[in-house]
Amino acid sequence: MAALTTVAATDRGGADEQQSATAQEEEEVVTFGATTVAVRAAWGVGIGGKTWTTGVLACRHVDDHAARYARLGVAGAPPRVLDLGAGTGVTGLFIAKRLGAVVVLTDAADHLELLRTNAARNDAGPDVTVELLDWKDEATWAPLNEPFDFVVATDAAYHPSLHAPLADVLKRACCDGGARALVGVTKSDTGPEFFALLRDRGLEYRFAEPPEDDYSALLAVEAAPEFFA
Repeated sequence: MAALTTVAATDRGGADEQQSATAQEEEEVVTFGATTVAVRAAWGVGIGGKTWTTGVLACRHVDDHAARYARLGVAGAPPRVLDLGAGTGVTGLFIAKRLGAVVVLTDAADHLELLRTNAARNDAGPDVTVELLDWKDEATWAPLNEPFDFVVATDAAYHPSLHAPLADVLKRACCDGGARALVGVTKSDTGPEFFALLRDRGLEYRFAEPPEDDYSALLAVEAAPEFFA
């Protein structure tokens, strides 16, 4: 059984204060199988402060195919996972719980406090860390120097200005670092130019699972074979 539920935050204060706070902050709970993650959603940090469609789809997908993703770890070790544009952190935190994975949650600077809060809310422990990685600023790309078994990026290509920077980061992680990626996209936000950019950077993509509708999809992205690159 699967669920995404949203409940109002329960901040203390007067009625007017509570109404204002709950308009900005809510708790989101994602459950698939025996794994549950509860995160604080905060509109105040921007669009990444909420859990979106393919973030939930990615949680379900990993739950359905947990054995496959667990095997990506080297020599039986837990897989190392990089979450790009992690937002609330729900997908990376779910993966950490479901697979026992080592997860690095990354995003722009204004999302890091929310990520740390949500990691603590889920008792994530030392195997889940939060780091700055701004796709538009290569000076923040230090997390990409570490080896990862797979990368997750959901609802990340939602604006044309992000398409090239995200493709560059995926190239670095997949072509240079050897990782595979699970990328969630929506038809309304992600046009053909993003997929052309992936191809231009030596990446290939396919459906990670058959889409349920014409709106959203999960893609498996990896370095293209050298013959086609």
